[in-house]
Amino acid sequence: MQPNEAYLASELVISAPRNSTADTGMDVLTRALEAYVSTKTNVFSDTLCERVVVLVWQAWLLI
Repeated sequence: MQPNEAYLASELVISAPRNSTADTGMDVLTRALEAYVSTKTNVFSDTLCERVVVLVWQAWLLI
């Protein structure tokens, strides 16, 4: 069973411990990179993965 949508409350992220936020960010980055190098990739998924890497990097600089 998987959800169709997920929502992130920014108030919870801001109040989370820095190490938890950093660990989660690395998890997101790892998943994006795994999807990017997958043999079942396509232009759409590659574009999303590239955007995720940029967003994670920008957020990483704020932590």
